[in-house]
Amino acid sequence: MSSTRLRWSLVALVVTALGLAAYVIFVVFGFEEYDKEVGYRGEARRNPMLAAERTLERLGHEVETTLYLGELPSSDALLVLRQSGRFLSPFDVTRLLAWVEQGGHLVVLLPGDDGFEGAIENDLEEERFSHPLLDALQLDVRLDADAEREVQVEFGRGLRSVTFEGRLTFADRNALSDVDTGDPMLSRVLGMEHGYGRITLFADDDWALNEGFGELDHPYLLDDLASFDGERTQVRFVLGERPPGLLALLWEHGWAAIVGASALLALILWRNAFVAGPKLPELLRERRDFSEHVRASGEFLWRVGQSQRLLDGPRGELRRRIGLVRPEWLGHGEKELADALAGVSGLSVARVRAALVAQDIGDDKTRFTEIVRDLETVRRSL
Repeated sequence: MSSTRLRWSLVALVVTALGLAAYVIFVVFGFEEYDKEVGYRGEARRNPMLAAERTLERLGHEVETTLYLGELPSSDALLVLRQSGRFLSPFDVTRLLAWVEQGGHLVVLLPGDDGFEGAIENDLEEERFSHPLLDALQLDVRLDADAEREVQVEFGRGLRSVTFEGRLTFADRNALSDVDTGDPMLSRVLGMEHGYGRITLFADDDWALNEGFGELDHPYLLDDLASFDGERTQVRFVLGERPPGLLALLWEHGWAAIVGASALLALILWRNAFVAGPKLPELLRERRDFSEHVRASGEFLWRVGQSQRLLDGPRGELRRRIGLVRPEWLGHGEKELADALAGVSGLSVARVRAALVAQDIGDDKTRFTEIVRDLETVRRSL
């Protein structure tokens, strides 16, 4: 069999084997078609309110989207705050209300996400729910018996139909709202004036997100909000929230301890500054000779009560001198040596004897000086 025929035979065998394997896989395992939800992609995945943002831009509004609150826009803008509000610090609540009082329009969207909404519902059932901004406005959050409801609300351009999927509602205890969905004590939407501005609250944000924005009158509702109570060309969406940092928590819950610790630290620094005193000028190197070290050592020994050690030097020098000039005197006793030295120096025997053996000097500087002077007088007389 030629090599060409053999090659083609092998190719035919391989193709037959592959076809047989594909047939077995198709018959045994089979294939089943199904639909898979892949969600949004690109910018729509990163920005859940992209449809609302693009719609307002086409309507002539200047739109900005941020992750966190940060610096507030000008007071003629619309600020849409999409967050649960649980992490709003007292400082943020204060500046938000001050911004609204100056003329801003604040829209708060409670998150319709199952995790957030479920946590809020659990807190409400356990009577431990707290929303700093709503607490400042004296508003309550309650649970409705119906989970999904289509309501109608008006912001100056006719009734708009909006769908809410959650059970959260607002209750206006002080009856200050001028916009609601029929019952101020059980309303999915609540709006009121605050100073020169407005605050509008939505118990759900599903209608404003990409998936539900095209339904019913949702796009018109957002345009109504941007144009309600005066045209507002600037709109800012705040999409996320984050817990306060360590310094914010310390200042909120432990400001007294921080102020006390700061005052204590300032007092310690103030006291140490007076104890230490000003910095002494550094001595020039040419003035630092050995005599300064000797003097400093002597002053230290005197301060610590070691005056006796200061006399060991001159007494030792005197005995060395006696050993050189009168070595035979070194064998004398204490009395005989004192008599001999008194005879050559002209000093009294008592003064010579005190210079040689006195121990009870203490801190008497005068007596110390006399003994050193007598030792030097005796030494020179030899």
